[in-house]
Amino acid sequence: MLRQVLLSNSRLAFPEPPGAGAAAVAEALRRDPHIPAVFAILPTPIALEAFCNDALAFCPTPSGVHPYPMLDLAEEDPEAAAARFSALNLLRRVQTPRAIVATCAQALLQPSPDPDRTEALSQTIAVGESPGLEAFLGWLADAGYVREREVYEPGRYAVKGGIVDVWPPAARLPSRLEFAGDDVESLRDFNPLDQRSVRTRPSLKLAPAVIRGAATTMLHEAIPDHAAILWIGHEEIAFEAEAFAQNAGVPVDGRLDAIRRALDGRTTLRQIFVGDPAPPECAFATPPFAPVNGLAAADAHRHDPDFMASQRRKLVAECLRLHKDEKTSLHFCLDTDGILGHLRAELAAAPVDLRVAPLSGGFAITEADGRTDALFLAQSDLYGRAKRPGLRLPPREDDEAPVSPGEVAAQTDMPEAFPDAIAPGDLVVHLEYGIGRFVGMEERETAGRKGEVLCIAYARDAKLYVPVSNAHLVSRYHGAGDAPVKLHSLSGRRWAGEKALADAAVQTLAIQMLETQARRKQLHGFAFAPETPYLHEFEASFPYTETPGQAACIEQVKADMDSPHPMDRLVCGDAGYGKTEVAIRAAFICAMQGRQVAVLVPTTVLAQQHYDTFRDRMAAYPITLALHSRFCSRQQREAALEGAASGAVDILIGTHGLIQPGIRFKDLGLVVIDEEQRFGVKHKEFLKTVRLMVDVLTLSATPIPRTLYLGIVGARDLSLLQTPPRERVATETKIVRRSDELVKQAILAEINRGGQVFYLHNRVLTIDRVHDHLRELLPHIRIGVGHGQMPPSQIEAVMHDFAAGRYDVLLSTTIVESGIDIPRANTILVDRADRFGIADLYQLRGRVGRGGVKAFAYFMIPPDSVIGTDARERLKALQQHAGLGAGVGLAMRDLGIRGAGNLLGAEQSGHIAAIGFNLYCQLLRRAIARLRGERPPLFVNVDVALPFLDTDPSAADGDAAAALPRAYMAEDARRLEFHRRIAECSSEAEIQALEAETADRFGAAPEALRRLFAVARCRILAAERGIGRVELDDAGTLFLFRDGRACRTRSGALPRPAGRTPDERLACIAAIIRTM
Repeated sequence: MLRQVLLSNSRLAFPEPPGAGAAAVAEALRRDPHIPAVFAILPTPIALEAFCNDALAFCPTPSGVHPYPMLDLAEEDPEAAAARFSALNLLRRVQTPRAIVATCAQALLQPSPDPDRTEALSQTIAVGESPGLEAFLGWLADAGYVREREVYEPGRYAVKGGIVDVWPPAARLPSRLEFAGDDVESLRDFNPLDQRSVRTRPSLKLAPAVIRGAATTMLHEAIPDHAAILWIGHEEIAFEAEAFAQNAGVPVDGRLDAIRRALDGRTTLRQIFVGDPAPPECAFATPPFAPVNGLAAADAHRHDPDFMASQRRKLVAECLRLHKDEKTSLHFCLDTDGILGHLRAELAAAPVDLRVAPLSGGFAITEADGRTDALFLAQSDLYGRAKRPGLRLPPREDDEAPVSPGEVAAQTDMPEAFPDAIAPGDLVVHLEYGIGRFVGMEERETAGRKGEVLCIAYARDAKLYVPVSNAHLVSRYHGAGDAPVKLHSLSGRRWAGEKALADAAVQTLAIQMLETQARRKQLHGFAFAPETPYLHEFEASFPYTETPGQAACIEQVKADMDSPHPMDRLVCGDAGYGKTEVAIRAAFICAMQGRQVAVLVPTTVLAQQHYDTFRDRMAAYPITLALHSRFCSRQQREAALEGAASGAVDILIGTHGLIQPGIRFKDLGLVVIDEEQRFGVKHKEFLKTVRLMVDVLTLSATPIPRTLYLGIVGARDLSLLQTPPRERVATETKIVRRSDELVKQAILAEINRGGQVFYLHNRVLTIDRVHDHLRELLPHIRIGVGHGQMPPSQIEAVMHDFAAGRYDVLLSTTIVESGIDIPRANTILVDRADRFGIADLYQLRGRVGRGGVKAFAYFMIPPDSVIGTDARERLKALQQHAGLGAGVGLAMRDLGIRGAGNLLGAEQSGHIAAIGFNLYCQLLRRAIARLRGERPPLFVNVDVALPFLDTDPSAADGDAAAALPRAYMAEDARRLEFHRRIAECSSEAEIQALEAETADRFGAAPEALRRLFAVARCRILAAERGIGRVELDDAGTLFLFRDGRACRTRSGALPRPAGRTPDERLACIAAIIRTM
């Protein structure tokens, strides 16, 4: 019946259907054999995203839905361009594509490059073909791909010997081409987060990253005859198209009126206008849709979970009755596997359609006699709220079983240590010789044998040459402040004394840390039950789909709370990665079991936002929340504190005022600390005592190094959220000289794509002057102003108005720095960025890019002034750490720029300055292990002298070569990183993992590298047996020195390894070491 209504007239109008009905209309038309393609036009990019998700739920093949998105006006947009090319290419190649092409008003007005030209410039490479390595690299450069050290985003490529990593704009994941000469030996996709391969593929299609020249093709010109066009919200489309045309300067012949006239002149097209009122000369019809009487509109009862649960049971029972009595086709379209499993248990194997297919809303299809023919229920109809999954793009024509980065990697545990790259000029610490300055890597001949060494300069122009096999003895120096660092002398005794004093201080600190942990373990706190009433419904109401890392982190927190010992866990993850939801789940478990929760945040604005978020998430449950901040009146603050003391308030959210003397809770069970790095020393001392009494959950995007290293050395429990939300895109960071033209272009580009802008000026005295200047520069733009000296009610009003879209630009001070979440705000401009610290700039950058749209951060510096060295280093670090999950790396980089400071207490800072923070924490980690009675991490410090091996990397193709060939890995920075990693391996498992990673990222290991791994295995075997030196003399006798004495065989003789080839002799030496 639906198709009959839709095909009744070539120009048809009808009211907008309920829920996802518009996508169902498009799918019904797509299935008609007489309609070659369906074109759905939406008013805005956000509406386009929702429609595509709905259409993918109905379409049996994901390749049947093709989005045609809006291009970014500010710069090249390879991903959007690739999606547009995919749609145009489909229409060009296939006469009857049987597909839905969905676009928005803005994208409809933007021309694209000619698909025939794009296709001609593309190339397909298959395994076994011979494109030639140099010719292929030349093509990549000509096609607009940008060469990088590693590939983290589309349109980039990297070269590593015979390996070429490239990310085609249309692909879900980057690909790795392994060349053998000029032949492609293998092709595989890899995960950009850890650079490891995830699947092989037979071929790869590469379109240009940039199509140079004028774009000439319009989407409406590619619509085939007899196609159907759906104008969904046709009046809003006209409004949005006109606004975009004016802002973007679209010529008259490219505007919507001209496009509509061209389409109206093609009588074979079928046009359907959705929404009221109907345009002239259209037949009006009423499609057979009816709304679902579900729980999506039950806002009045969201505070009553019993009512919601009973209503869901009634709704499901009524659906099953219709299915049984009226043969109604039932379709339950849910957001997650967890909810699907829960509902399947409730339905008790009823023969209905149950699937994970997120819908924006449910609807019914009725017959002429009033019977219900089909019923589609979304998760919001069953639970009162749907998750927002982000745009689920269909696979491209060259994709096989798409894998998203969020599905590939999910890491929640804090690694033992973080790589700390060393560059020439950096201060370094050698374990035996102290602080020097790294000069670089060299090839040097020692005792007649050539090999690679690290050159380090020391006092009085002395130089130390460290073999790469001992690279693990060298680490980057991080001091305790800005004081000049005095290099050690190679012949002096100062280093030995300073290291001994630091080692003794470390023992004391380790004892203190373990005593604190022991006290916490001895305190039998409250063990929360892992499952509380309504927990399942509460988790289902989370409006987003949990990432794998977020789900694992939530389980870790639940396990901590289930323990009778107080929890002390840090959750570290980028802005927008879901830390707040982890805290909300913990707070819900605590409050529903009768204990109180204190949520401590650094700013008033963030306190208000958390209060709104917690209140919205918990409105359906018997939980009382209160806010204590400057936004509240004195009476409200006093009432909140009285409620906390009496037990009437379950969750109290506030700023520093919550940890003042005299604040009491009746039964405090959990403290949540958000953005811990923003709190001062006095506040942290108070929190130290709290950790002994209640569960503490700390959240941070850029943890202070003290907190970070406490986790690394094992003194705290940490979870690292590294999985970005599926739709998350890395924010592009730009360091620019400020100019009016740049400001104007950046703001207009964001507004023209339907977004909003933060403009940060951190001077209250001059912010009004900046406001006036921006109004002169952009007279038609709505600008709001907010700063900390405004009355609280006025700040709150400005923030709410900006969140509601009443302002295009928010001009503010750093009150927006922490936690403000405005999904439509995807551009931020920071004035005088040179005056901010790394953590501040990182937090500011985290305010944008939270809505699945490419975001831009402009860190502006004055056009003429000279900025300081530290400021340049900070801004450079922000650019280098621009990818997803950069917070921890920036915290470490910040440590290097500003020094370690008083991280572990004033009594320890002098020792940190003396020996460096990295070495200090290595000593601390080992001390803690010893005091716990655990075996300390194996320290491999074994000298190996095997004269039958050639360690020269420049001649690493001989039968006796044992080195990292330069032809395999040429860049010094990568070579140093590899040598440090192989030297740090302390087990066979670590060697095997490094071998696999190296082969994956750089290609099959040559014989010389394979022998180098064999030597590393001998070093580990020797270290496990307490052997400090392995030496083979000219007579073929093997000396294994333990405590200065040579080890002998059971017969009392010195061992003599057999074997005619270097490989056989290495295997024999390893076997001899195992017997010692």
